[in-house]
Amino acid sequence: NAVRIFLEDACGVRWYIPGDLWRIVPKKDSIAVDELDRVHNPHYINRDSTGMVFENWMRWNRANYPSRCWIGHNIGKIVDPKTYGETHPEYFPMIGGERSVPRGKGKSLYHSWQPCLSNPDVVKICVEAARQYFDARPENEVFSLAQNDNWGWCRCDACMEMNGGAKYDEKG
Repeated sequence: NAVRIFLEDACGVRWYIPGDLWRIVPKKDSIAVDELDRVHNPHYINRDSTGMVFENWMRWNRANYPSRCWIGHNIGKIVDPKTYGETHPEYFPMIGGERSVPRGKGKSLYHSWQPCLSNPDVVKICVEAARQYFDARPENEVFSLAQNDNWGWCRCDACMEMNGGAKYDEKG
């Protein structure tokens, strides 16, 4: 980090977005630097760009790669269709008037749908998952309950009321 901070502050080097096009390295014949005596404290305990796997760029921008506070789509793994799909379809979104239990394979089984967040048992499952996570990893600071992307929102009466009346359809 000391070298990167020196390159930024003393030499004007910048790297805004991954890729050579966004890396700015000023050309100079010489570099004049006054005496340096600096302590640097990060502004954040964690900086992460979810979904970006540009390790060098993230390291340059102090984005903690790998992240110590991972926040990613996790709720589909907590309310796991393989665990609860057959016995508790009420945990899954109501779409088109019917409960829709995900049946995909791989990522599609855990993404592109949302659990029924108005169901108190779903809340209990999430709380218990967080407790188990922190019991096993007391040094960690974050447990992700991040929702899945885009669509598959539950439209049961309780979820609709809880959300103040959704302004979206079943697809997102």
